[in-house]
Amino acid sequence: MQEGWGTTPRTARAAGSSSNPPRSAASGRDVSLETIKRWRRRYWIFAAGTNYKDGFEINSMYLCTPAMMEGQFDLFETRFGPDLDLKEAVLGHVGGILKKDKLDRLAYLMDRGMTHNPYIGLKYVREHGVELDPADAAQSLEQTLAEHDGRRRSKSAAGSGPFRHR
Repeated sequence: MQEGWGTTPRTARAAGSSSNPPRSAASGRDVSLETIKRWRRRYWIFAAGTNYKDGFEINSMYLCTPAMMEGQFDLFETRFGPDLDLKEAVLGHVGGILKKDKLDRLAYLMDRGMTHNPYIGLKYVREHGVELDPADAAQSLEQTLAEHDGRRRSKSAAGSGPFRHR
């Protein structure tokens, strides 16, 4: 069994041994500024627990709204600085050599995903997120969303699938 964190929307999971639990959760690979723009419209659910062969036992769960995640998004964008500088240097250097359609394609390829695998610190999640009750995740989530963004959400099937609750 492995103790670790799972996250959505990417459902990435960082795992570690129970004696050395992970301190962060992977958010995705080849993340770009465009990815972060989409993430700013999404809610994040983080679950900590134990990974068994037959499923993941959730011990604690947190919700982070887009506003709660803003500090992480700002940090990710700051880390893109050197890559963006390199992109501009390359495009400036080949600007007189390549035709516009080739320059546009090169810019697109460079923008769609930088080799950057941002991790979200578990300390950040605990400090900025709202803890949910994993035993009644749907009700807890609906209540928390109503308190934090004023919208009523429909209930989903909590506890279904390969999840066990403590």
